[in-house]
Amino acid sequence: MYINYQTFKKGLMLSLLAGSTAFISCKKDKNEPENSPVAEKEFLIDAKGTDKSFALYVSNLESGEVSISSNFEELPETDYFWSFGQNTAVGLSYKGQNPGIGVSYKRNADKIEKITDFQVPSRFTTYGFFDKYFVVNVGGQTLAGQQINGKDRNDGATFIFHNVSDYTVATRTTIGTLEITKDLGKNNKEIASFSGILDRGNGEFLSSMIYSERNQPRPGSGSSTADITKLDSIWVAAFDKNMNLKRIYKSDKLGYSSGRFRSQYISQLGKADNGDVYVFSGHYEKQSTKPAGALLIKKDATEFDKDYFFNIEAASGGYRFRSVFHITGAKFLLEFYNNKEFYNEKIPTFSPASKYAIVDAAAKSFTWVTGLPDPANITSTVGVIAMGYKGKCYLPVAEKNNDAAIYVIDPTTAQAKKGLVVKGAQGIRGIGKI
Repeated sequence: MYINYQTFKKGLMLSLLAGSTAFISCKKDKNEPENSPVAEKEFLIDAKGTDKSFALYVSNLESGEVSISSNFEELPETDYFWSFGQNTAVGLSYKGQNPGIGVSYKRNADKIEKITDFQVPSRFTTYGFFDKYFVVNVGGQTLAGQQINGKDRNDGATFIFHNVSDYTVATRTTIGTLEITKDLGKNNKEIASFSGILDRGNGEFLSSMIYSERNQPRPGSGSSTADITKLDSIWVAAFDKNMNLKRIYKSDKLGYSSGRFRSQYISQLGKADNGDVYVFSGHYEKQSTKPAGALLIKKDATEFDKDYFFNIEAASGGYRFRSVFHITGAKFLLEFYNNKEFYNEKIPTFSPASKYAIVDAAAKSFTWVTGLPDPANITSTVGVIAMGYKGKCYLPVAEKNNDAAIYVIDPTTAQAKKGLVVKGAQGIRGIGKI
């Protein structure tokens, strides 16, 4: 029989190739699906190294490691106070008596890009998202051309509205707080400062008020908080986007609603998924006779709910708290001071606060979080923000002698487990989805 060897060789090669391809395809189908989806990056992390901070962009928070050297970019400043909203991230760097520094980012496909750097005139004491704006506030401002009893009025509160699209200034409005405190004509003595910017979703935002005497104002920066004048009452103002005062919510069941760190006011306002607003009070002032607790403003209500009161201090066994983070539904993560009595009696705001609890405000339930490092081993939590996402809570934790990590907390069980570790990071300041 005649055999064409060229044809034979060609057929043999084709057969071998077909077999090899089939083998490779079977192996790939078993272990590496051809259309395996690539995890989408969606979380911005501010990670701090020895002397610099970096913005990281990651897809997974549940496990694994990422190096701080794999940064998206080096941040212009360190120790930002972060907010996340409307698919953007904005960080504010506190500069004491000087104007603050801001940086903003947005998502662009699978990357993040910087929107702009900007300056916050007259520093800042509280901030937050409202409507299509990022709002920054500072108190103790001089009202041009206005005097009482021959003295310049310095009871002004300035609200600066930044367009979220490009973080340019849309409006800047200074209101006189003497009219709010009803102290007009009474020796120019009292001032109202504000804590928190909470978008109510109905064209209004809420901000808690802290009533105090005033310190001597510093040029260009305003005054810091002096002695509190209304220790045993809680006040919340509702404004529209034109800074018209719509109403004031007042109750004598709790003291004022705000956490404190130096001249910063830390928001203790929290909105549940159904639109109800819980107004927390951490009982910062030891002279107050009121406990740490929470009140309720139901969705679209014009006054506090008369039937709601949650004594969180009693539920915790006598502890007070500083920060409040919404997780899901009416569940919140609360950041407590480590001791019932502050460590630093002269400057209580510098006292360690690294104990955490899950609070279901609607059910009035309280559970300490387990699975976190010992509070004594957790380094400074000032400015650290937790994130609620798909029913879980993600809490950045910096621990002595360990790389900083994200802990994942189940709000149903209040159990925490270590998730993503940032190698080389001494701290994680903020985390959020954009």
